[in-house]
Amino acid sequence: MWLDKYRRWGISFFPLKDRDKRPAVASWTKYQKQHPTDAEINEWKSEGVTNYGAVCGEISGDLVVVDVDKEELFSKLNLGELTSNTFTVKTAKGYHIYLRCKKVESKSLKWKDKEEIRIQSDGKYVVMAGSIHPTGCIYEHLSTSPLEIKSVRDPKGLFEEIERRWKKYHGIDKIEEAKEVVQWKTGEAKG
Repeated sequence: MWLDKYRRWGISFFPLKDRDKRPAVASWTKYQKQHPTDAEINEWKSEGVTNYGAVCGEISGDLVVVDVDKEELFSKLNLGELTSNTFTVKTAKGYHIYLRCKKVESKSLKWKDKEEIRIQSDGKYVVMAGSIHPTGCIYEHLSTSPLEIKSVRDPKGLFEEIERRWKKYHGIDKIEEAKEVVQWKTGEAKG
């Protein structure tokens, strides 16, 4: 079911190891430039692959995923209002909020050296709905979210608002006051 939906949405994907987030192919970079073929998908299905990675960025129609790692953070930042308008996946610890945004850089928002929110774009991937987390938890469609991916006209404004709420959650008035504990940082991160 999910493979067909992701294909209809124009999202490139590839297999992950069983109950894992790591690629099951030698290199997944091929899928950043091309979508999987019918033959590849049929082979993966025949091999019993259950976990897949959705490629973010331009290849997938400018797919950007907001990866929130904590249930409490999701609630306190009131991100449910965003998920009521776009496809969202409930993960083992948090949520993947799917959006369509042009020219968005992958970033992570850290608190005391722990990533709490990641913006996944070009060069990144997230675990797809229907996959199984190493703990046994299934990545499930959040039932209060639609089965469509919202396009965002002002992604900079959206991400600034998420950051503003995040800073308020942590009691920070100005990012400059806590440079050592708060930072958007470009780097490797997978969901």
